[in-house]
Amino acid sequence: MIYYRSRRPDLDESLILDVLEGFAYGNDRQVEWKDVRRGLTDKREPRVEILVELVPAGDDWRVLAGQ
Repeated sequence: MIYYRSRRPDLDESLILDVLEGFAYGNDRQVEWKDVRRGLTDKREPRVEILVELVPAGDDWRVLAGQ
């Protein structure tokens, strides 16, 4: 979830993937699925809420995502 300061968003989620390299994963090319949502603006506390989950080897992320 990305909560922007205004209705004119200026943060691209690809930057967030780059920042997480080395912390949540080795390279953002390892990200198989992302569900990016924009929340209502929050002028007092703009933020990004991130959930990173490991998909076990052999599992199909499309099944886990209900697709």
